[in-house]
Amino acid sequence: MSGGTLSLRAMQCMTLDGPDALALNTLQSPPPGPGEVRLRLGASGVNFPDLLMTRGLYQHKAEPPFIPGLEAAGTVVDMGEGVTGWAPGDRAVAMTGAAGAGFAELTTVAADLLLPVPEGMSDVDAACLYVGHSTAWNGVVDRGRLQPGETLVVTGAAGGVGLAAVQLGRAMGAQVIAIASSETKRAVTLEEGAHHALDPADPDLRDKVKALTGGVGADVVYDPVGGRMFTEGVRMLRPEGRLAIIGFAGGEIAQFGSNIVLIKEIELIGVRAGQYGRRHPDRRLAAWKRMSAWVADGTFRPRVSRTFPLAEGAAALKALEDRSVIGKVAVTMD
Repeated sequence: MSGGTLSLRAMQCMTLDGPDALALNTLQSPPPGPGEVRLRLGASGVNFPDLLMTRGLYQHKAEPPFIPGLEAAGTVVDMGEGVTGWAPGDRAVAMTGAAGAGFAELTTVAADLLLPVPEGMSDVDAACLYVGHSTAWNGVVDRGRLQPGETLVVTGAAGGVGLAAVQLGRAMGAQVIAIASSETKRAVTLEEGAHHALDPADPDLRDKVKALTGGVGADVVYDPVGGRMFTEGVRMLRPEGRLAIIGFAGGEIAQFGSNIVLIKEIELIGVRAGQYGRRHPDRRLAAWKRMSAWVADGTFRPRVSRTFPLAEGAAALKALEDRSVIGKVAVTMD
């Protein structure tokens, strides 16, 4: 079932000095081992952890040289012994995870880390669906327990994981309040389903959220930014509300008095979608099927603002670093 060794091009991070440490190298891909599948990739989604890993700042410390790329999409080339359910030519999304290897023409992963590409979806869109939307599903549905008719506040709402949460909240029948840092970004969140869009620098931000919820406060706050946005999020929750902690893209981890958790009877929920999916693969697959159905019927799809050829992988990461990205960025194997 498996072929021989194949040559590939890949962007490798050679030192922990940021995106400029990436180099385009020619490598060898050995045949897949037992339980593994090798794919020829068409595209890889670019995510904030990829950027952090090039500086050694992510919770998973990858040792150079390594290949960034948490998610990718392509076509099955061959399989190792014992693999069932996949055949050469099948299109798949590879959950390469913190081990990376998406910024490459070929990648090999365990068969249980593959998901089918939604019908009619390009490799670019498919490569940008998993991380953002699975994180949103985990934070909003699995952990945040959002219900139709509730209010969801999303900070960093124009980024990859933020915009996915906006789309998901709207699809679930919630009122969605997006918080984004520019007029252009706020306009995009409204296009993607937010009912209201607010400026994080607004000194009356908390009061405006309260006003939009009849003075009650939000049911769920989804926060990938951290810092002041976390503190604001805690205070804009209604009693018994839930705050999903997605990450710290703002670069600051908030310190605050825990007494407010007691007084407001709120829940602070840590979200690690990758770990959750590994513990509950059945729930991960069910979520993927539901989101794939929404993609197929046109409810939403990833908003990919820019693509970069493989040789410009460093520029793709820098686009995330300078905050110029709206939605997702992808690297293609051109």
